[in-house]
Amino acid sequence: MTVLVTGAGGLVGTHVLEALRAGGERPRALIREHSRATVEGFGAEAFVGDVTDAVTWQHAANGVRAIVHAAALVASFTSPRSRCMAAQRYMRPVSTG
Repeated sequence: MTVLVTGAGGLVGTHVLEALRAGGERPRALIREHSRATVEGFGAEAFVGDVTDAVTWQHAANGVRAIVHAAALVASFTSPRSRCMAAQRYMRPVSTG
């Protein structure tokens, strides 16, 4: 069965891909384009998209039996307000999709 992994190009995500492949799973990775070679090297199906876009989630999750959401918001913020706004944008698809 297929398991969708976000953040699959990062430290945690690559370990998740390894564990899934070792367990006989077929991982699908929702990634940014620059992570394609990394996730394909771990035997995952690359699905390029934006983790903050609900339509991307619908397409990426089609036919999967589970989702491992390991993506992280990594950015520099100039104020607490900008941090809060970014976090709200980042979590919206997860909480409404």
